[in-house]
Amino acid sequence: MEGSKLYAPDGTWMYVRVGLTPHIPIRGVSVSARFPDVLKLPQEKLELFQLGWRASDEGRHKRHPYMGTTQPWQVFVWAAARCGELYIRVELVNLTREGVSVLIRGIARSWRQKWNRYEAISLVADYLRRGEWAPILAAWLGDGNARWSKVLRGRYVVSIAAKEPWRLGLDVGTYEALVATGRRRRL
Repeated sequence: MEGSKLYAPDGTWMYVRVGLTPHIPIRGVSVSARFPDVLKLPQEKLELFQLGWRASDEGRHKRHPYMGTTQPWQVFVWAAARCGELYIRVELVNLTREGVSVLIRGIARSWRQKWNRYEAISLVADYLRRGEWAPILAAWLGDGNARWSKVLRGRYVVSIAAKEPWRLGLDVGTYEALVATGRRRRL
């Protein structure tokens, strides 16, 4: 295993493997908390957003929905769809060219995971064909991107980065499925 030790002025060190992002593990920074129901949606509508998260970033830890991200805003948006008892842990700090990012992992203890990833992707595509945009919005918040320069000019492209984009049944690129383009679309 190729790598090297990096030493700080205070004598501490960090081992860095070649080809991996340098990171510092964080231990003992976690919290159990209750996230309030800020969306105040009926159960059926809330499940549409949960479905979108499951199709993108959400995983399963034992029987509970699970999420890991380096984007702190995603934790709050995900928690809004998975309100109730949460366990949140700061796992590590990545040192990148752009700066520092923190890996945060969360478990929604008040919920049970209903779908596997493939079921969720298929259901998101079915809802989109019927004109329901809530699941695709949540999936986009998890794995998507927008070309903001075009959005600001009144034209936009919304796409979902999927490991298997053909499952969405939409225009497909190598790493993304095109969801919407144009000047006007209603969510």
